[in-house]
Amino acid sequence: MGYKAAIFDLDGTLIDSTWVWEVMIKKFCDVLNLKDITSYMDSTAHMGPTEFINFVKQKYNLTQEVAEIKNLLLSSAKELYSTKVPLKKGALRLLNLMEDNSIKLSIATSCFVELTEIVLKKWNIYNKFSFFSYSEQLCTNKKSADVYLKAANEMNINFSECAVFEDILFPLKAVRAHNMGFFAVEDSKRSEDIRKNLKANADFYIKDFDEFIDGGHFEKFFIS
Repeated sequence: MGYKAAIFDLDGTLIDSTWVWEVMIKKFCDVLNLKDITSYMDSTAHMGPTEFINFVKQKYNLTQEVAEIKNLLLSSAKELYSTKVPLKKGALRLLNLMEDNSIKLSIATSCFVELTEIVLKKWNIYNKFSFFSYSEQLCTNKKSADVYLKAANEMNINFSECAVFEDILFPLKAVRAHNMGFFAVEDSKRSEDIRKNLKANADFYIKDFDEFIDGGHFEKFFIS
């Protein structure tokens, strides 16, 4: 029997947006006169906005308040999320297939709430999702399964009947501990080591969603 629900990460998984974080962090560094900290992107990918900002504040002894830094990051990202960020190849097709086959859909993300709404509404897919689980609102990060468990509970679906789609390695063990499926989505911005580990350990490694569909894997995991 196939999975009855899919829980999608946003950045790097459903949308091609990791590059935006590079742009906004570089701008952030310029404004605050910091050295480039994009090298920390992989190691902090599990963090929500406030946790990431506190990480930077502590590392560089910044005097700015969290809200000020958050607004600085948001101001450089809103325009890009509303005009430049595309869906991943085949993403809309997969979402439509899932909707047509009564697969419940949720988002589980560490992204800003504002940016999530901007980009999903831009692509007219916001209403496809029955629930939005934000690590920021749950005061957690993606080393824990909490953000995915919350989505599953809100959809009223057993954990073992949920498939998680992610581009980072951090949550894999936590997700597996609750018998959820883990589908890794390739993001070229992730390091080769991360991609190698995802290929070796995920239930399936997706280079693009069209390939996932055309290779019969959607039917295998969600229909049969």
